[in-house]
Amino acid sequence: MNEQKINNYLGVLADLKSERKELDSLILKFEQRIILLKGATSDKAILQPDLVLPTLNRSKTNKRTKRKKLGVTDTAVEILEEIGYPMHAKLILEDLHKRGRTQTTIKSLTGSMPQDVKKRFENLGKNIWALTAWSEDTKARYRDNATQTNEG
Repeated sequence: MNEQKINNYLGVLADLKSERKELDSLILKFEQRIILLKGATSDKAILQPDLVLPTLNRSKTNKRTKRKKLGVTDTAVEILEEIGYPMHAKLILEDLHKRGRTQTTIKSLTGSMPQDVKKRFENLGKNIWALTAWSEDTKARYRDNATQTNEG
């Protein structure tokens, strides 16, 4: 799991470095233009084409966000790893919605977790989901709570 996070961070870092190179180049062009315009006569200024002001795309649809966007099950794994204990599917769904996965429904979430190719999820009962990588002690505690609510 740490390897995946490291790879995500390395990808974002590479994108940032690329953007920095582009910005450094643009800054240099603007600095040169300013120097030229400060010392130029009107004839020299006319000979130089105007620089087009860039539009910096900082929206959620930039290439970093597109590259980093994970699938529903990958995001659910992140949520469970961050919280550190089993959660009800509705709470996982709320967190998915906070992370921009607003099209995800409870049916699609609970349908996709048992179908996960990597078999990372375990339903402990009452729609409470855990990661299979967690210890049996942790899962047993929540499994016991789920069965007690069924009986009582």
